[in-house]
Amino acid sequence: MPINPVLVDITNITNQEIVEIPTSRDSPSWALKENEKNKIREPVKRMTAEIKRLLEIMFHSGTANPRQKLNAQQMHEELLRRAEIGEIEENEIPKVTTISNWITVFSRKWKEAMALRTLEENMNSENL
Repeated sequence: MPINPVLVDITNITNQEIVEIPTSRDSPSWALKENEKNKIREPVKRMTAEIKRLLEIMFHSGTANPRQKLNAQQMHEELLRRAEIGEIEENEIPKVTTISNWITVFSRKWKEAMALRTLEENMNSENL
C-alpha cells in the first residue's frame, strides 16, 4: 500500500491555521482552515403538510383552468398573502426555488399517475 506524501506551505504563516490534505492530482496540496468547507450541515427544513396542501390546490386549479395557472413566484406570493392574513406562519413559507422544484416533481408524479389511470381504464374497457 503506497503512502501519499503530505505537502504543507509554511511561507506565510500568521494567525491562520493550516490544514494538511493528502496530495492527489485533483486536489490542492494545502488549504487554509478558514477556506475549509464545514462538514456540519444545517438541518433540512421540510415543507409542512398545510403548505403542500395549498400548493397542490394552486397546482390543480391551474390544471383545471389554464388561465389560472400559477408559476413558482406567483405561488410564493400567494403564500405570503395568506401569511399576512394569519392563515399560515411566514417562517413555513418555502423559497421560490423550493416551490419550483416541488412543481417539477409533483407535475412528473401527477403525469405518471394519470398515464397509469388511463392505461387501467383502457385495459378494463378492452376486457368488457
